[in-house]
Amino acid sequence: MNVRFYFLLFAISPIYGCFLPVSTMFESAHSLEPGEINLIVAGSVNPETSTTLPGGAITAIIDHGVTSNMDMRYRVERRFEDDLNDLGNPYTFFEISPKWSLNSGNFAFALPLQLYAFGGEDSFIFTDPRFIFTKRNIERNFEVTGILRSQIGVIDGGGGVIPGASIGLGFSDDWDKQSLRIDVGFTSLGSVTFGLGFQTNLK
Repeated sequence: MNVRFYFLLFAISPIYGCFLPVSTMFESAHSLEPGEINLIVAGSVNPETSTTLPGGAITAIIDHGVTSNMDMRYRVERRFEDDLNDLGNPYTFFEISPKWSLNSGNFAFALPLQLYAFGGEDSFIFTDPRFIFTKRNIERNFEVTGILRSQIGVIDGGGGVIPGASIGLGFSDDWDKQSLRIDVGFTSLGSVTFGLGFQTNLK
């Protein structure tokens, strides 16, 4: 990868003053049973930094078990930021993502396709490959998840990569029914997002 490719999206920092790439995951490496459906309702906030504006989001996520080690995720998010210049505020984020889990349930890989829709002709498409690690302690009703990821896309004719990571905590006395999730997401441009979500089993 040449230097220009990597840093073209690093030049998103002035655009970052317009929109903030999603960085909270509310995710686990564990796979659902085939036909099982989980709903996550969440909210997130991001403080102002030297490269990002303050804002927040309301999120709805559906996870659907396809096979014993593959899930599909569908995510929609309404995002609000302090100053979006000409892009429009609020705006909407969509994501569809397959996830493949190892039988241990500790490791998974996901390959989302994302759309940031600002209305009119303004929209951006990204992919966001993720490596997911989860360690669950059943006795203490607790799990921790770490995710390494890179958002890859094209803006104004230039393409590049935004590396990122997230740390998530899950709490539940019955993982098959419901759980509470806390998430903190980071990107290489210095953004930090804090999220709180509630997950419940629909089927």
